[in-house]
Amino acid sequence: MKPAALAIVQNSQNELLLVLRRDVKLWVLPGGGIENGETAEIACIREVFEETNSEISIIRKAAFL
Repeated sequence: MKPAALAIVQNSQNELLLVLRRDVKLWVLPGGGIENGETAEIACIREVFEETNSEISIIRKAAFL
């Protein structure tokens, strides 16, 4: 199994950003697999942009496994 990075993106109204999966029609946190040579932080930023066209920055790590 490939390592993955997920983002918890919250706006000023404390709303969370979710994306709708195409395969099973569930709302989930944006994220995805970490590519070879990529850090979890860079993967997280890349995945959020790919899925939502939103640019983010990392404020805090919630977990690092």
